[in-house]
Amino acid sequence: MPRPSLPAPRPHRAPAASSRRDRRGWRLRPPQSCQGLALVLVVMLVSTMLTPAQAQQAGGGPPPATPVGVAVAEERVSRQTAPVVGRLVPRRAGEVAAKSAGAVEHFAVEVGDTVDNGDLLARLDTETLSLEVDLAESEVQRQQAALEEARSRLALSQQALQRLAGLRRSAAFSQASYDDKAEEVTGNSHAVSVAQASLASAESRLSLAKTALRDAAILAPYPGVVTERHTEVGAYITKGAPVVNLLNNRDLEVEADIPYDLVDGLVAGGVVRVMLDETIAADAALRAIVPAENARTRTRLARFTLPPEITTRHELAANQSVTLLLPEGPEIQVLTVPKDAVIARPGGSMVFVVEEGAAQPRPVTLGRAVADAFQVLDGLSVGETVVTRGNERLRPGQPVTPAVPPSARGTAEASQPPATSPEG
Repeated sequence: MPRPSLPAPRPHRAPAASSRRDRRGWRLRPPQSCQGLALVLVVMLVSTMLTPAQAQQAGGGPPPATPVGVAVAEERVSRQTAPVVGRLVPRRAGEVAAKSAGAVEHFAVEVGDTVDNGDLLARLDTETLSLEVDLAESEVQRQQAALEEARSRLALSQQALQRLAGLRRSAAFSQASYDDKAEEVTGNSHAVSVAQASLASAESRLSLAKTALRDAAILAPYPGVVTERHTEVGAYITKGAPVVNLLNNRDLEVEADIPYDLVDGLVAGGVVRVMLDETIAADAALRAIVPAENARTRTRLARFTLPPEITTRHELAANQSVTLLLPEGPEIQVLTVPKDAVIARPGGSMVFVVEEGAAQPRPVTLGRAVADAFQVLDGLSVGETVVTRGNERLRPGQPVTPAVPPSARGTAEASQPPATSPEG
């Protein structure tokens, strides 16, 4: 009998992903959702790394213009200078001496004290000097009385002489008596002259005594700082002995030994630049050149006068070293660029030049510093606009817009700290 046909076997199929389970029996989800999340994170990270200009370019728009400060390369009058080291010297400094002799009774100052003109430095013992004044006043009174007595005798003798002269035509007239009385008048007249001279001498001695008493107070002859004390309270000093050393630190000059080859470039009243330190500079006028040359160093001593406001605004010191920039050549026209426009790179200096609204890098060859700018030897032309603010973050061809009006001297960037020459 025929066998019944068996059903065909079903083909083996892999279990669906949705039916996969872990060891604990939990159903596993497909990984497609994790891959999508990772793709979103990558896109967000890349978008944050793009600059606004790149993001806008990626979106199809032009990059935005960056606001920058600008200035114009210009020509300036310049003169080659040579540095010469000088020093600050006080115009008034030295010993303050006693004008009277006596024991020091009081000292009013210490070393380092600042005094004004007429301030008390020290005072001598005034007891003896006061007695000498009293003695001189008594002598003046005595001489005044002697003078009055001499004048009275002269007046009496003159009256007697006049009476004798009235008897000249009478029999009672005696020529001998008249001559004796005339001689007496002459003697009394001389006595008056002597009394007048004695009185003048006594008055002079009184003036000297009063002066000595006044000079017992030793006063500062000019403003300054006490640098040394030569005596102490209780010590006896003679007339002319030094009491203190005083230095006027508010009236300083620049003294320098000028090389012989730079002397011809200086004229009386001419102004030179003086660097008092790294941050303070001033214009000093030539006051005098001493006409004596040092045979060993071939230099001549010169003095330069500083503006009064320099010594009053800054704490300067005597013998402080300064640097003078002395002219050593004629004035010339040089092309300059503000210091803030220069970017120092390992390969040399460069600036960003604004061309058709975009910043383009330009290598430049720089010379020496000219005030707040550098001399440009090569790489720029007169009138070209350079970026002075925000140039450190620029890229070649980046659009820029001047946020500060162009300035020939970079005045818009005056608040920026001065830069040093990248060439050296």
